[in-house]
This record gives sequence, structure tokens and C-alpha cells, in this order.
Amino acid sequence: MAVTVDDWAQLARLLRENSEIRREFASLLVSEELAGVRSALASLAAAQERTEQRLEALTGRVEALAEAQIRTEQRLEALTGRVDALTEAQIRTEHTVQTLVEEVRGLKDVTGGLRGESLERRYRERAAAYFGKLLRRVRVVSLQDFETEVDAALTAEEVDDLLLLDLLVAGRPRAAPTEAEVWLAVEISGRVDRDDVKRAHRRAGFLRRAGFRTVPAVAGEGLTEGAHEEAERLLVVVLVQGRVENWPQAIAAAS
Repeated sequence: MAVTVDDWAQLARLLRENSEIRREFASLLVSEELAGVRSALASLAAAQERTEQRLEALTGRVEALAEAQIRTEQRLEALTGRVDALTEAQIRTEHTVQTLVEEVRGLKDVTGGLRGESLERRYRERAAAYFGKLLRRVRVVSLQDFETEVDAALTAEEVDDLLLLDLLVAGRPRAAPTEAEVWLAVEISGRVDRDDVKRAHRRAGFLRRAGFRTVPAVAGEGLTEGAHEEAERLLVVVLVQGRVENWPQAIAAAS
């Protein structure tokens, strides 16, 4: 049955007039509110318990992660130590390799120097055999026998450079024995390169300035492509493995 306005008015009148009814009604209302509060508190308590359970589980996970992080940092520290040790070992290895490279390079320089000296001595001792196809009555010439002429024509620096010439030989051109004597300013190397050609050309030029008919020449066991091109350009005689190049052009240029 629906509650009307009159019903509410009658209830209000009864509550005003009868204190006992008013107390019972208030007690009823408070009981219902307390029941609602108790229900709400129970729900809050249950929610709090669930929250605490989840928090406890989360705390456990965080602690596990923290322990895993500690183990990771310990492993990382150990790995860093190993990397540092490997780096130091690599540095020592590189220093060792560099030292070996320098020692090998030094040995090569010594070996190359000894080989060059041996080659120069061979050409000096067997000058007639090596240069006889170009000159008659081949002889090895010493610059010390012509110090006066050389010193008068050249600067001190040029004289010093000229004294480093590997070999100087003289003779009359075999193809024209009636011509005047000619000198060969020879640079000797196991493998003749462009610098050998340039040195021979420069030092032969010094001797020509001192008044000697001189032809530049290079001799050795091999020849670089650059040396071959430079020798053709500068008209430098090449004697390599029994082969002679540029002789007619060079002797004509020196005439």
C-alpha cells in the first residue's frame, strides 16, 4: 500500500505527542543507520585486508627484484673487473706487438743496409763485368782525387751530398772509343726506386758543374715502375739483371 501525505502527517503528530513512540522510532532509525555503518565498515575492512594482501605480495616482489638487482650489480662488477683485466692485457699485447714490429723493422733496416753494402761492394769489385758492355778500360774513380775541382765548383752542402754517391766509374764509350772519357755516377739498390733515380741525376749534375762529363746511372736487382718512368724522363741509365736502358740517350745528353 502506498504511503500518502496524510500518513506522514499523522506519523509526525504521533512523534510530537508521544515521547515513547518518538524514542522507539529514533531507536529504529539509529539501528538501521548503524547497520549501514557496520556494513560499510565491514566492506572497508575487507577492502583493507585485500589491499594489505596485495601490498604484502607487492612487497615480496619488490624485495625479490631488489635481491635480483643486487645479484646483477655483483655480476656486473665482476664482469667489469674482467673487462678491465682484458683491456690491460690487450694494452700489454699491443705494446708487445709494437715492440716486435719496431724490432723487425730495425732488423729489416739492418738487413737492407748490409744487403746494400754487399751489393755496392760487388759492383765496385766487379765494375768491369757490370759496366764493360758500356765502357772500355773501366776503372773505379775516387772523388778524393778530385777534391780541388769539386770544392771549387760546389757548395759545402752539395759536396756533402756528392760524397754519398754509391759508385763512380770511368771509361771510354765502347761504341765510340775515340771519344773523351765519361764518368758514370751510379746509385745502387736492391730494388731501385724513384728516389734512387733522382739522387743519381742530381749528383751527376754536380759533377758536370765541376767540369766532368758525367752520366747518371742506377743499378740493382729490381726496378719499380716509378723508377722506370723517372729514369726515362731524366735520361738516367738503368742496369738491372743484365739489362741496360737509356744508355744512348744519356750519353748523347752528356756530350
